[in-house]
Amino acid sequence: MMSNDQKIKQEPVVMKSFIHPSKRSVDQCHDPASPQRSYSTDDSTLDDDSSLTPDEEDDILRRNLDAIMDSDSLKSLCERLSAMLDTPAASLGRLRGNECDEKINNLVCDILVRLHRLGKENLMKNVRNTGLLALLVKYMDRVAAAPVRQSPGFGGGADDAMDKVALSLRCLSLEETMWIPMGREPGLPQALMQICNDDNQYSAKNTSERCRMNAVWAVSNIAYAPANRPLLAKMPGLIESAVMMASSAGRSHEVRGEAMRLIMNLSSDITNKVNMVRNKKFLSSLIRLLLDASPTVQTRALGTVKNLSSAQVEGKVLLVSFKDGALIEVLARIIHHGLEDPSMYIKALKILRNLCCPQTAETIGNCEGIFALLIKEGSRDEPENTESSSVARKALQMLAGSIRSGPQGTIPPCQSYLLRDVSKQTLCNMSTMSTCAMVLAQHASLGENCFAIATHKETLNTLADMSDSYVISIKRNALSAIRNVTRDFRCVPLLARDRVLSPLSRACELSGANYAECRRIALTIVVNLSTSEVGQKKIVKKERLMASLARYAAAPDEEDNGLKQNIIRTMMLLLPAV
Repeated sequence: MMSNDQKIKQEPVVMKSFIHPSKRSVDQCHDPASPQRSYSTDDSTLDDDSSLTPDEEDDILRRNLDAIMDSDSLKSLCERLSAMLDTPAASLGRLRGNECDEKINNLVCDILVRLHRLGKENLMKNVRNTGLLALLVKYMDRVAAAPVRQSPGFGGGADDAMDKVALSLRCLSLEETMWIPMGREPGLPQALMQICNDDNQYSAKNTSERCRMNAVWAVSNIAYAPANRPLLAKMPGLIESAVMMASSAGRSHEVRGEAMRLIMNLSSDITNKVNMVRNKKFLSSLIRLLLDASPTVQTRALGTVKNLSSAQVEGKVLLVSFKDGALIEVLARIIHHGLEDPSMYIKALKILRNLCCPQTAETIGNCEGIFALLIKEGSRDEPENTESSSVARKALQMLAGSIRSGPQGTIPPCQSYLLRDVSKQTLCNMSTMSTCAMVLAQHASLGENCFAIATHKETLNTLADMSDSYVISIKRNALSAIRNVTRDFRCVPLLARDRVLSPLSRACELSGANYAECRRIALTIVVNLSTSEVGQKKIVKKERLMASLARYAAAPDEEDNGLKQNIIRTMMLLLPAV
């Protein structure tokens, strides 16, 4: 499950691929400074004819709460509170309206505080099969539906209780065994997102940032379970709420970062990837978040795009073509300016490499300056830049081997940018020259590109210069590109000129085992050029080149016999012109 998907560790906030919830104990998550209440509601308080005084009621309720040490006690208490939440306030006897609401708030607080005191093991044991999760969902739904700031009902007391509910659910979500139960508890993720949603009247006015953070944190942890991701993504409005939170300037960096973590974890699911890349509104927001001022939001948005970039070809095409390559332009900006943060810089390069395929090459290439940027990054030879250089070179190879000339040799804009940028960057240094030679060799391997290269004067001159290099890899790639171009009969007359033939003469004279391949490629080019009258006339004027051909034709048979036979035939063709 962890192949190309994003995984992140929860604390401290650092970017990896997914964010795995931290393994802190429940006791560590409980805030000891939070007020401890012991007000509760016993069955006896629901009867109009009860003769118990309020103090006697509270004594009974304290004893009930103190007895929560096993599942049966908790289950019974949850059932009573659930019944209160289902009962209209008018039928609750003495406890009417806000007074009843306050009792419910206090009871929720007391249950959660005392459960935390039991320790993690007892808490986990008591949560299962007691109805506590269903009770908390019902409570959150009722609070979220309440009018704003009723006092003393679902106002200040509810705020305190909601803080404890969100904190408790976050603590539970830290345990891997709780991810599936919490994800499949009807209404739980929606209720948590509802209390964070600014569209909700109660949430917008009353929910604290701490409560929001704990709530979205819990949902993000739940989304770490692979089985939960498609279920969560199908919940109406959940992704939209998370995007709205991540984009909201009024929210804290912590809340926005957790909302972005939720989106990132959901984006690792195969089905979710398909739906996300088809959602134009979602993609618009995601691209904006890539340039967010918050490093946490920006890093996790980049992680989301990295997940999406590993989608099938259809998904890659949708990402690259969205708003005429808006994503590619943003990635180029991050690569260009993101050197201060190596993790973002390398991640942006990897995303660009993932997006490169034959179906997207033209769109990516149409982003002006992308080739110059990749050539620059692919030519970094410092030890610390080995990974980024390798990634950039792979992206260049994919693009150069996928971009094709149009019908009848017409040059599309992306090919024009490629040839122009290669020609401009070549002579910067040896590392850059090596990268450019590799790109041109890859580009010329497609037969339909040969005519475009032959008619692009700067590129042809660049290849001629590189074929005269003393660096074997540069010379070999340049000669390979020229050889591929000469296989197109239309190109032969264009290459039969001194600028190309002079380096070829020197390459044919090379000796030594290290240069054997370069020498054979150069001789093959001469054979190809001799197939045209223009080529024959130019070749016979090169005395050193003719001498090399004669020397090779007379060489022992241990060398390439097929090439030797071709050279002999070439010599026969050239004799009348001598």
